[in-house]
Amino acid sequence: MSSSVHSSSAGDTKGDTGDTSVSSSGAANLGSNSSKGRDRCSHYTSIPAGWENSEEKKKRDLAYDPNRAPVRKWPFTLDDFQKEAIQCVEKGDNVMVAAHTSAGKTVVAEYAIALGQQKNARTLYTTPIKALSNQKFREFSEDFKDVGLMTGDITINPNANVLILTTEILRNMLYRGSEILREVRYVVFDEVHYMRDRTRGVVWEESIILLPKSVTLIFLSATLSNANEFCDWIAHIKESPCHVIMTEFRPTPLVHYVFPTGGDGLRLVVDKEGKFNGRNFDLAVSHFARQMDRDNAIRSYRERGEVQSDTQKIVKVIKERDWLPAIVFCFSRRGCEGLAIEIAKTNFNIKEEQKAVEEVFQNAILSLSEEDQELQEIKRMLPILMRGVAVHHSGLIPILKEIVEILFSEGFIKVLVATETFAMGVNMPARTAIFHKINKFDGQSVRALTSGEYIQMSGRAGRRNKDKQGICIMILDDQIDKEECKTILTGKPTPLVSTFRLTYNMLLNLLRIETVNAESIIMGSFHIFQHSVSKPEMEQALKKIERAQKALEGKVDTEVDNYLQLLSQKAKLEEDIWQFSLSNVNIASFLQPGRLVFVEEPRGRSLPKLTWGWGVVVDFRRKYKKADGIIVYVLLNCKGIHDLSSIKFPIHPEEKASNSKNENSKVYVDNKPLVVGVMISMVTKISAIRMYMPTDLSTHDQRRQLMFHMNEAIRNFPDRRPPILDAIKDLQPNILLIDEQCSKLNSIKNRLAQNKTHSLLPSIREAKLKDARERQKLLEKTRILKAKYHKSGMQEFKVEISKRMRVLHRLGFVDENGVIQSKGKFACELESVDELVTTELIFGGALTELTPAQLVAFLTCCYSEMERKMEALQNPPSQPKLASAWQQLTVVARRVAKVQKDAGLEIDEAKYVNSFSQQEVDVTLAW
Repeated sequence: MSSSVHSSSAGDTKGDTGDTSVSSSGAANLGSNSSKGRDRCSHYTSIPAGWENSEEKKKRDLAYDPNRAPVRKWPFTLDDFQKEAIQCVEKGDNVMVAAHTSAGKTVVAEYAIALGQQKNARTLYTTPIKALSNQKFREFSEDFKDVGLMTGDITINPNANVLILTTEILRNMLYRGSEILREVRYVVFDEVHYMRDRTRGVVWEESIILLPKSVTLIFLSATLSNANEFCDWIAHIKESPCHVIMTEFRPTPLVHYVFPTGGDGLRLVVDKEGKFNGRNFDLAVSHFARQMDRDNAIRSYRERGEVQSDTQKIVKVIKERDWLPAIVFCFSRRGCEGLAIEIAKTNFNIKEEQKAVEEVFQNAILSLSEEDQELQEIKRMLPILMRGVAVHHSGLIPILKEIVEILFSEGFIKVLVATETFAMGVNMPARTAIFHKINKFDGQSVRALTSGEYIQMSGRAGRRNKDKQGICIMILDDQIDKEECKTILTGKPTPLVSTFRLTYNMLLNLLRIETVNAESIIMGSFHIFQHSVSKPEMEQALKKIERAQKALEGKVDTEVDNYLQLLSQKAKLEEDIWQFSLSNVNIASFLQPGRLVFVEEPRGRSLPKLTWGWGVVVDFRRKYKKADGIIVYVLLNCKGIHDLSSIKFPIHPEEKASNSKNENSKVYVDNKPLVVGVMISMVTKISAIRMYMPTDLSTHDQRRQLMFHMNEAIRNFPDRRPPILDAIKDLQPNILLIDEQCSKLNSIKNRLAQNKTHSLLPSIREAKLKDARERQKLLEKTRILKAKYHKSGMQEFKVEISKRMRVLHRLGFVDENGVIQSKGKFACELESVDELVTTELIFGGALTELTPAQLVAFLTCCYSEMERKMEALQNPPSQPKLASAWQQLTVVARRVAKVQKDAGLEIDEAKYVNSFSQQEVDVTLAW
């Protein structure tokens, strides 16, 4: 592990202390220098062990001349962070530049390119997306000579001195030992924070590790909370100093508004100073409680009808306020196109602009064949472009994306509807950024945006030297907690966490390289580095838990442990019997208005139930034919945010109950008695007590008065525990159906009575049980922490390598000595598809009968997506040959899954087979 020199400069407000201290690791912490400039930045340097006396340092010191004239100049004054980063590049050190969008990070890359050209060395500029590669190619072609582009779709001048390419192509070049790499001196990784991507992040780590140590690396990134850790990793694996130059300065300050679904105005919630206005947020959210019919809102959200009209309303407002151009961020391709059509009902371009758009469009598509010019995707784009509206997402064909980017940069597009990828480095800011919703699907689940994602996208608002401030507008299409919204809008940057994982493609490619093996790649990964860094913290946490466990020794004996386990078993059996009784008796006779019930909401196996407490039954309704398909309407005292995964919807006094289908939503209330619909399974106790019910509960005061009387009645009982109905004696289910559970429950009750702990005084018994519960929690924490400690280590990866190599051998991709065979060499060339199944299909002759068009269509099946829904396998492709090939794919997928399972890999055979989908075959074939 390298030692690091940590220096802060040009932005540390502590001032110049001049102090130097040595940390326990032997690293020196140098004093900081302050800068009062508006563009202040921090500078962190990580120096590897042994660097000071190395030959490479002496070589760089001799080559570096601080008085040398810069190789490139700009017509504007550079910010502090740009100057410091350029100085690092001049020295030949690796550097990460972390700054907000549009801050000017590309200046550092431009300097590296100019420096490379002066030295007659090649510079590679890598990007995560093709759109960014295309844009950088156009920009750099204007400023530099001999620029090339490689994106997979397009290859222009591949032997150029300055080569722009996607990160995947760089990785492939490194594995194949491309001759181009011999002359590379600088490599720029733009948007390196994309390394956290769950599916593609591993490509960044592979590329960084495989690049020669002699290459200077320049990383351009959004602000990160752990940029210093990344810097330490680079210094460690490259055995060369690495710097982090970070600035929080925004050239154009941002203001943030929210707009509740169905609302009538914008609310400013964060001003340009970054202050959160809680009162305005409460006013926006109160709109839901006052006006929004929950069922209709959710339906409109799902069908995108209401949300689209809200977006259209906002666009009209910003047009009136002269806040155009605007980017509308939508997290689905289909949603983008629907929104664009909706927004295009308003015309944003004058006649002269419409003519210019048509001329650019018609000239651009001349490069297409006449047949392609007639494609519906091409023809339907022009009308909305002429009205000043456009769509941008990864599903567009390249020529359309390029047209949109050109028109937007020229000011002919006033509203651009785009997915998140548009914010990934494409330098096309607007005045306003609109967030069509706050939730996104991340490949595993629907979740709220992180603060890092919001920072990235909101950075597209505000054009430097054009706008006094950028405007961000978030549509609240669901009710959201104030603190959650504040965290998204004003939270800290997201840390960069490694998503490194082993793949068959990686292993097969490494088998072709003699100088590198899988273990060296793993050892050099950011994943292992982060695990090594976190080990001391986990060790300290384990020691702390062990001390807490020792403190409980002697307080908890075997009898108390057994007693606690019996209590847990008793509670579980009683809950099972209760739920059985609820669904097997005429429960309606116990749900009269006024009956007191206790409501608890399950939140998963590892979380305790969410307790809503005692409430008063107002009514009930049978929603489903099943015995337990009853919704009980209960007056409950609600406060704050409640996750309504089982609760269907709140019934507001001004509204009638409606049949909401939403099963995963939130409701915000402020300590108010509300009538809430809950599933009968959430009623965990029914009291023998019934309250007198007033004839009218339409006002807040009437509901509050009833809750007051209920609380007063509960206070009159010992320990505030009103008498409850017994699941067997009072509800009287068919006891023969639960005879086994009843026998177990009686047995447990007898064992509890015989336990010595049971005879203790209640206060002593509860104290001992409290200690026993605490001990159980500590044991569980120890188990989880130890599993985490061992899970991410090198040993686990070694075991996985062994298992995966066993799979490759059994399938014939490598021989018994691990030498790569024809199948393996072929699989090395495959990307974006499952390499094992696709190779097996091709070598097995399953695709030989297909025409070229059918083959292209069928290859859409070979993309594996583990989170795919089970319906994907229902209908085979319509054409017989394709249907036959699809059938063979499912057979091969089952065989491959079985081989992996037999080799010891954890894999769900049904889920693996289902990860392949035939849904796009017929559509692709028609296209």
